[in-house]
Amino acid sequence: MNISENKKLVPSIAEQLILELFAGQTKELQVIKTKVEEIHKQRGGLSHTAQIHPVERALDNLKKDGKAEKPPLVYWKIHANEETQNEGKLIKSLDDFIKWSKQFEEGHYVFRGVPNKAYKIQASAYRRPVESEMDFEKFLNINKDLIRAARQRGYDRKDGTEWSDLEILVELQHYGAATCLIDFSYSAQIALWFACRDFQKKDENGESQNINKPPHGKVSVIQMKRSKFTEITPDFMKKGAEKTIDDFLKEPKGSPLYYLKPMFQNNRIISQQSVLLFGNYELDADDECIIEEGCKGKILTELERTSGYTEDRLFPDFEGFAWVNRKEAPYTEPTYSALIDFGDSAIEKEEKEEYEKALEYSSRAIQKDPNRIQAYNLRGRAYTSLEIYDQALKDFAEAENIDPDDAETYFNRGYLYQQQSQYLDAINDYDTAINKKEDYEEAYYNRGLSKYYLGQEEEALEDFAEAISLRPDYFDAYFERGLILKELQEYPSALDDFNRAIELNPNELSVYYHRSETLFFLVLVDDARQDIEDALELAKQQENDEMIAEFSSLLQEVFNHNTSEEEDE
Repeated sequence: MNISENKKLVPSIAEQLILELFAGQTKELQVIKTKVEEIHKQRGGLSHTAQIHPVERALDNLKKDGKAEKPPLVYWKIHANEETQNEGKLIKSLDDFIKWSKQFEEGHYVFRGVPNKAYKIQASAYRRPVESEMDFEKFLNINKDLIRAARQRGYDRKDGTEWSDLEILVELQHYGAATCLIDFSYSAQIALWFACRDFQKKDENGESQNINKPPHGKVSVIQMKRSKFTEITPDFMKKGAEKTIDDFLKEPKGSPLYYLKPMFQNNRIISQQSVLLFGNYELDADDECIIEEGCKGKILTELERTSGYTEDRLFPDFEGFAWVNRKEAPYTEPTYSALIDFGDSAIEKEEKEEYEKALEYSSRAIQKDPNRIQAYNLRGRAYTSLEIYDQALKDFAEAENIDPDDAETYFNRGYLYQQQSQYLDAINDYDTAINKKEDYEEAYYNRGLSKYYLGQEEEALEDFAEAISLRPDYFDAYFERGLILKELQEYPSALDDFNRAIELNPNELSVYYHRSETLFFLVLVDDARQDIEDALELAKQQENDEMIAEFSSLLQEVFNHNTSEEEDE
């Protein structure tokens, strides 16, 4: 908890700030006063009203407690207590942490973050008994009993393959069981996230409860020296060659420990860049830093902003999703950006129920921030898809008022007009979108469609050509241009476009239909028949009854044509 927030500067607060800011230093009285007042104010504290400055009283109290002394003149010497001297570097911001972690070469060190600096680097299985009963033999038996129970219940195989002892423990560790394995990460910042996460304790009934003052967190570092750790490779897991858990844990003192990358690379393991260390119930850190308890929230915010680390990101599986939404977790409203992402995903599914979801998400985003245009554009698209055009026009008008230079707004409104067959209005908006964004290939493509619907075939072909130049893999542009060229009886050019469209999307049956017709018009009857037969087979695979009927009819036309030619001969 922030000791300063909304409180006047009093001696007890000043004492804590003096020890935090000046431990092990000798400073002038005025320097101490100024700095304490500055930090207290930065943390939301209020000015003091006492006749005697709280810092002076605090220094006197510290002197009585043997934590400070007053050399001659105006200097004060603040003693570094034993705890401060022995613990790692104190971290108060992400920048502090990055500077500290840069000394550890990436890939050669692993990191572990815990929310309480009092925690040692211990396997969770070792902590299961009460402290007075902890010993190595019990630790060994816990793991052996866990493996035996898993085998008895059939939890010892995957896809018909029996797991080794270690493979069973890895899978159990993933689901939260207490094992001999200790989680680390190759990422220092992921370890920092775990060191800053909410700290909770259990009450007498085993219920989690928040504590008023969270403890300091800690990030520990271990160097992965070959002389100290042996990697568990697939050879260790081969049937007949694998070691039992006794073999791993009963090695002579001083033997190398072990590490492994989990064999089953699920989303959580990948996201957390996990690595598992084991071989002893407790490990010693090569270095560590301490995370200031009052700075944890700020650091988590900085990590989310710079690296995107959140609970959702680091626990991206079903179990993680359930844990993120546990009873004790505070409910957090989705951010504006998250709501926009939800709406975009919904609208892409092209279903009425999904359009209505996009409407809901975009409306919630507008409530959060009515001065940004993304949500108005998204809601306007949802209204357009639901054919509620008057509401869509209002949203696009609002987006235009907020940012008249946003090309997407004009494109979206142009598409609305196009849906209503108001092609001149659509072209005007597409023109504006292209003026705002010269490489807007979708605007060129849609403008080409509107021009075609107005009978402006040559202008439409020019727009499709421009769209293709901007996006050489633009399937729709090749297909639509091919249709116009076919209609204009420019069959060789149409055939080229249909060929390219099929290269880009070999499962689109309608392109085969028009290509086979084009081949027929070019009097390439055998090629046309082969194209139809191939497409007919594809239609049957896709169980597309409509296209099966179309290709069957087309095949009959080719057959009739051949029969007629034979009769003429």
